[in-house]
Amino acid sequence: SMVAAQAGAARIYALEAAENAKHAELVVGKNGLGDVVTVISETIEKVELPEQVDIIVSEWTRGYLLRKSTIESLIYARDKFLKSGGALYPSKCRFYLAPASHTGDEVKMRGPTFEQKVQDWGEFVDDTKKDYGLDFSCLSETYMEEAREAYLG
Repeated sequence: SMVAAQAGAARIYALEAAENAKHAELVVGKNGLGDVVTVISETIEKVELPEQVDIIVSEWTRGYLLRKSTIESLIYARDKFLKSGGALYPSKCRFYLAPASHTGDEVKMRGPTFEQKVQDWGEFVDDTKKDYGLDFSCLSETYMEEAREAYLG
């Protein structure tokens, strides 16, 4: 949403049904984009927009269109809010499946340590500021609290 605002979009409605909406509002405000980006904490099925939109950008790839009725919500948004001739991004999806089995042997999870996650966050904040001119530092305290809870209990 913020990149679209930087690119010249006149108005952006950023929908976030999860509690992340408060974080999005904070970042949008920190970057001075509140006059263009409106963060709405609601599901698409419950929101009313004052106008139809030219483009819908959906972040559905993480859930593979299968989680939380994603495909139904995306179709609903397209049918209700997208102008005739508008664009939907991404507009295609291809699934690849492979058979797998689990033998019951113990599986050990390997992943980043708390310290690595803290370092990664710092690099993300620095790189995003440098590469895109967007400042996410206002979320650093919240990130640290959530990472500390997740990794250290």
